[in-house]
Formats: sequence, C-alpha cells, structure tokens
Amino acid sequence: MRYSQKEIVPKLHPIQTLEELSLWNKEDFERAMEIVELLVACSWHSFKIQVTEVAHVRVGKWFEGMLKHGAEGVRQIEAHVTNTMGWSATTGQVDPWVYQRISETFVLDEDMRKRLAALNPEASVRMANRLLEASDRAYWTPDDETLAALQGAADDLEDQMEGIAAE
Repeated sequence: MRYSQKEIVPKLHPIQTLEELSLWNKEDFERAMEIVELLVACSWHSFKIQVTEVAHVRVGKWFEGMLKHGAEGVRQIEAHVTNTMGWSATTGQVDPWVYQRISETFVLDEDMRKRLAALNPEASVRMANRLLEASDRAYWTPDDETLAALQGAADDLEDQMEGIAAE
C-alpha cells in the first residue's frame, strides 16, 4: 500500500526513536519505509535547493571578496567549481545553468579571466578544464559556441601559464 505525502507528513512527528519503529507491526513497518522514502526524496530536493542557492550567492558578489585574498582566493573559487562538479557526480542535483553561469562569470568574461590568471594561473587553468570536463561528463551541455569559447579560453590560459602566448 502506498501512502500519499498528505498521509505521511503528519505522521512524521511521532517518530522519535528507532526503538519505537521496532514495536510496529508489519503495516506500521511498511508505513515507516514509505516515510523513509519520502524523507530521502525530500532530502535530495532540499539538497538541490541548497546547491542552487549556493550557486546564486557564490557566482554573485562572493567572488569579489575572494579575489581580495589574491592567489588563495582564486584557488577557493576553483575549489568551488571542483566541488560543484563533485555534487553533480554524486547527486546529479546540479542544474546545467549553474555551469553556464560559472563559465560566463569566470572563464568566458575576458577581463575576469585575465584578472584570475594574473592572481593564480594554475587555478585558472584548472577551473577552465573542470568546466570542460563537466561538459564531457554531460553534467551540462553548452551550445557549440560556448563550448568553443570555453576551449579557446582554456587553451589561452594554458599558453599564458607556459609562457607561449604573447602578452
């Protein structure tokens, strides 16, 4: 028997301990499993909301404060990109627009890309490559123009770091 959310949610509060669950009969136990399924679903939904909120905040004004810390600030921004990719790998709860916004803000914006590369060229290259890897893993599917621009920016960053590009 399946329970609806309206039937289960009011029953969540009385559950206090695992010992209480052990006293339930088969029907109660099945109800408990329904509750667990609902809680897991709610947790993933909450996690997705949290990822979205973090993306909005961090791609907003958060990075300006990070950049005041120089190379370490850029490393922290790159770590945020890496963590976002980890969330995609483990939860599948990161919307594609998050990667698009990160790309536009940190890599595709030429002034920002130069600013980041001047402070920490290694982290800047890793960030661009992480975004390309996220595309390769199908965590997001940028249009051909965006993907080409991202690849070009990554190549430029690597060339600058290796001293190949003319300044």
